[in-house]
Amino acid sequence: MPEVPEPEDPMVIDASGLVLGRAASLIAKRLLQGQKVIVINAEKSVVTGSRSEVLAHYTAARARGSVRSGPHYPRYPDRIFRRTVRGCSHTASPSRPDGLR
Repeated sequence: MPEVPEPEDPMVIDASGLVLGRAASLIAKRLLQGQKVIVINAEKSVVTGSRSEVLAHYTAARARGSVRSGPHYPRYPDRIFRRTVRGCSHTASPSRPDGLR
């Protein structure tokens, strides 16, 4: 990936009304390029699909594993958004740990 000069001001994204996965992939790409991103209104982002299917998916994910060993899935909307962004970034990328802080 070519080096992108870091802008002086961080990119501010208003996530209200944006589709969760599409916004997360855009933010993950910007973070991997080295830009700083601030997300506001993450709890107002939209998860596509029927309500029953989405709730069943998150309920099943939270029921997996155990309290001690995980996997630990978040309950709060901002942390669900953060985990989605983490899932959109490359696992082996050297900039991943620094980008998500």
